Amino acid sequence: MLYAVHLINCGLKMKGKQANSSILKSPTYLELRGLHKQLLATDSELDNEQVHNIRVLCKRVRAEALLLKSKKQRTGLKKLSKMLARYLAPARDAQVRIETFDLLVAGKDVSLGELRSALVGDLDGIHIDSGKVIGLLDSLLVRCKVLRAEVEGVKRKSLAKAQQKSLKLYQKLSHTHKSTYHDWRKSVKSFLYLLKLLPEGKRSKEYKLVKQLADKLGLLHDLHVFEEFVVSNYRDYLAGLRCLLDQREQRLLQEIDALSVELYG
Repeated sequence: MLYAVHLINCGLKMKGKQANSSILKSPTYLELRGLHKQLLATDSELDNEQVHNIRVLCKRVRAEALLLKSKKQRTGLKKLSKMLARYLAPARDAQVRIETFDLLVAGKDVSLGELRSALVGDLDGIHIDSGKVIGLLDSLLVRCKVLRAEVEGVKRKSLAKAQQKSLKLYQKLSHTHKSTYHDWRKSVKSFLYLLKLLPEGKRSKEYKLVKQLADKLGLLHDLHVFEEFVVSNYRDYLAGLRCLLDQREQRLLQEIDALSVELYG
């Protein structure tokens, strides 16, 4: 049984003034605006948390843009949000590599301090132009005003389409082709962001299950990207990491399989 069926059929009608799509702005827009004001109020560079939050909000923008009828609006939001996320990607990727390394070696008796120092050095060498980020946020915020918070904007067919896409990609998974997991992860994330727009979505067991799956898929993706990075840039350390990489991958795959069975049946 697909849990999403329950959410798709709940609370999709609003009455009176609440049904007016001009009343409430999307929480995504409001959070972006809050970050924008925060950046304007400080002269310091973006910290790791701000970089992460902006990238997450960019993904939410793209998911919510799918609900818009106007192709021009959808295209504009997709283009700008991708441009901003892409600019911040090197810094975020460097931070994720450090986090992934720490998760790999936590509680393990390994001597890989030199690799961690190198990873930190990679992050320290990346400069983010706050002015450029603020400028891109300016442009994105103008376009994000069309995003709405009302549940009526979450069309049944949009949720059903996102749900079916994630299911189809799940059915096509191949343990020998990591790209299939990457595509599935993105579809699960998009579905999660749409479910979040429902009034009970974030509080429900169904939302929490999809979020757990999205988080585990994210960790698996981070692991694969980390391994590829080490192979390309720090190959001398690969032998010392091999066992840890394989063990973590197998553990994540087992957890993902269990969540998938519960979600998709």
